[in-house]
Amino acid sequence: MALTVFERTSVAADELIGCFRSNAGAERERARRRLVRIGLAAVPPLLRCLEDEEEIVRWEAAKTLKEIAEPSTAHALVAALADPEQGVRWVASEAVIALGVHALPPLLEGIVRYADSIWFRESAHHILVVLSHAESLPPEGAEVLHVLNDFASSSEHLTWTAHKSLCALADRQDLHPEV
Repeated sequence: MALTVFERTSVAADELIGCFRSNAGAERERARRRLVRIGLAAVPPLLRCLEDEEEIVRWEAAKTLKEIAEPSTAHALVAALADPEQGVRWVASEAVIALGVHALPPLLEGIVRYADSIWFRESAHHILVVLSHAESLPPEGAEVLHVLNDFASSSEHLTWTAHKSLCALADRQDLHPEV
């Protein structure tokens, strides 16, 4: 039985993702560019890579997802903000930024979940600052940024503020893209 175009594309994506384990940066970059051209069909295996045991695979997956900029990846990219490796967190935060304001609800959910993680708080702060400077941060996000700016604020205060902001965003259709 012949494979569909989507199945062939998924197989190609899996093979290209295998290149992420290479020691050759140029090979990884070529694979990343080809995965970006594949687009949406590459997203499911890239999302799985965000949980790979090898740091370079997680980093390359986040970098590729940044270029694809598919809103449905927001939750997984937000979860990657808690990665133990700073480089992965940074690239994941850049990928969340690339999604823009549509990533705000998953980011606020992540803040509620990971409010005790200094790594997550730093990443969330970076994202909100960049969105604020781009003038694309709604008031609900600005309120959370204000709490994050006060590094002495408690996890409970941050969680409460993020949850309150998330509830305020719940009815905003402009922040909930079709997935």
